[in-house]
Amino acid sequence: DREGRFTLANRGWSEMSGVPAERAVGRTVHDIYPGALAQRFAAEDEKLLAQGAAAPPVEALHQGPRPGQYRIVRKAVLSKDDGAVLGLVCSSTDISEMKRIEAELRDQMVLTSALFDDNPNAMYLKDTAGRYVLAGPGPGRPGAPCATLALRAWLASPRSLVGFLGARG
Repeated sequence: DREGRFTLANRGWSEMSGVPAERAVGRTVHDIYPGALAQRFAAEDEKLLAQGAAAPPVEALHQGPRPGQYRIVRKAVLSKDDGAVLGLVCSSTDISEMKRIEAELRDQMVLTSALFDDNPNAMYLKDTAGRYVLAGPGPGRPGAPCATLALRAWLASPRSLVGFLGARG
């Protein structure tokens, strides 16, 4: 509502926040979340409410109250037909697993790049469509006969090969 009290909380929000819905209704973020997090949420809500019915919906990434928890939060002003502001409508989507996988993929890419960069052998990695996604420098012999565009690009600059669609294999 306009005073920042929860008027409804569903099972999904309760599971994500760890707060039973019946404990949330009638309370504010200051009653539910720890200090800095509650202040951040309240400031976002107040800013949106101050803009009124014409305020565009807001979408933000939040680190949740539990370590390693991430969610995308969407908020919009709820108003009557005459424009009078009633409060905010909020929804959030837990993206913790996606963020964990992104971090894992970044770590794997760092390891794979190090392997390619430090290996004296000519190496490349293709995706399932046959595009080169990573290429290591290898021995590189400028001036040697080049049979393909991909090989010429590789010898000029191994990283320039990335994105090139070559033959499968």
